Amino acid sequence: MVKKVERFQPYFLENPEDDRLPEAVAGYASHLQPGFALDMTAEEHEADDSDPHVTVRRARYGTGQGITITLHERVEPPGDDSPTDGSAIEIATFGLAEGRRASIRYQMHWDKGNRSYLELEVEGPDREADDIVSAFHKKFAGPDDGDIKRLKKEMEAALKRQDWGTTQDYGQAVLLWRPDDTDALLALGSSMLISRDIDQVEKLMLRLLALKPDSHQAHLNLGNVWMNRQDYDKAIEHYRQMMELVPHESFGPFILATAHEAKGDTQGAIELYRQAAELKGSRGPTDFAQLAREAIERLREA
Repeated sequence: MVKKVERFQPYFLENPEDDRLPEAVAGYASHLQPGFALDMTAEEHEADDSDPHVTVRRARYGTGQGITITLHERVEPPGDDSPTDGSAIEIATFGLAEGRRASIRYQMHWDKGNRSYLELEVEGPDREADDIVSAFHKKFAGPDDGDIKRLKKEMEAALKRQDWGTTQDYGQAVLLWRPDDTDALLALGSSMLISRDIDQVEKLMLRLLALKPDSHQAHLNLGNVWMNRQDYDKAIEHYRQMMELVPHESFGPFILATAHEAKGDTQGAIELYRQAAELKGSRGPTDFAQLAREAIERLREA
């Protein structure tokens, strides 16, 4: 049976080319095949220069059985817009009994905040595979609170500059370790609205409301979900709950008014736009009161 475990990390192994990864794989091989002993004396180096932007180096340890180490280093040429600079190290067993193997891949990206992840793939009897998965988790521990704090800071910075892809990368990494983090749920859901992953946004926001019932942002995003689906009554329901949670903010009645207008309720929209026009409070740079006054004039002239 093949088992695969991925472990995203907001930090790097201090020196991924040291013996930590090979020793781990050698240890996993001993779980899969009793008596396995790594022979570090037999070594063959290979290099692949077929791609001028990728350097591939391989080392093989052992004769009939052992491990291979493959290093990929990639650097895009100057001016290339593909942000794929990074490297990967893969350590894998060879020559074990049929149906038994183990490998670790350590991937590093320098494109989106120095992301990295470890991937374990093991094939073997369930008990041995479970032991290896357990050893993997113990040897490569997850991030501590300081790591998560730094990761969330990067997530919030990406969200602020409207870098939706990076926001999603960091949000998903936080939730991998802290599945109930309300900040990550909100950031991930908000960024996914832009990419029109509507069903996933709904799931994230419902989960956020279960953890934080007074989140007006969750109701705002759910209202946007139903607006995208053109179910204006459900959008109005969530926008109204949002407005009730922030009664002194002009964006509340303004956004609710847009749903009434989309539904065809012009008079209801005008009344809500009037409420927004009378409120001075506004979060962010948008002047919703002024936008409301302009909307009232537009509807009167229609």
